[in-house]
Amino acid sequence: FEIMGEEEIAFKMIRTNVSHVVGQLDDIRKNPRKFICLNDNIDHSHKDASTVKAVLRDFYESMFPLPSQFELPREYRNRFLHMTELQE
Repeated sequence: FEIMGEEEIAFKMIRTNVSHVVGQLDDIRKNPRKFICLNDNIDHSHKDASTVKAVLRDFYESMFPLPSQFELPREYRNRFLHMTELQE
């Protein structure tokens, strides 16, 4: 394995403030890195959570327009929001 310097890593804590999230994602677009970590700290009960998730989806689809072979087909949806729901 290889230890990378911080100039090759983008780490963003994603919260529920839409304008802040847009700024964070724009920063990643302007300064692409080898490794991107988006930590989901969204309050899913907040009124802006669905907007933040839509912004994230747009970001992912712009950065990675071709789905991986491991992605669910578009007509399917993961019915589990959290790991605990899957484990029940």
